[in-house]
Amino acid sequence: MEGSRNRVWVFESGGKVRRKIDLKDRGVSSVAVDSQHGFAWVATSQGVLKLALDGEIKTDIPIQGFSLCIEPDTGYVLISGRDGFLHRLDRNGDLVWSAKTPGYSQKWLCIISRRAQSRRSTEY
Repeated sequence: MEGSRNRVWVFESGGKVRRKIDLKDRGVSSVAVDSQHGFAWVATSQGVLKLALDGEIKTDIPIQGFSLCIEPDTGYVLISGRDGFLHRLDRNGDLVWSAKTPGYSQKWLCIISRRAQSRRSTEY
């Protein structure tokens, strides 16, 4: 959108702006918050950022991502990469594994909890 900027906004629970992070030419495609471990992960056109909840950039990982999500039990991050791979990072941002996916199209990720899976299987 014309005039828009690649920024991440960090808010207090009451709505007050805590911090605005200008990512300049890094196009943002996905943000996931790991409140249990105190971090947010941002998928951009130039890599994945790990942010403290105050907005401080802790790690810049050179994996260009479309989508990402957090494993709630481990805090590990799954990234749908622009390189056609699915990547899994530990909480520190270190690569645990990668797997090739079919094609290079965008793939969007979400985690479905075991509890939700077991509820669904009993509903039908």
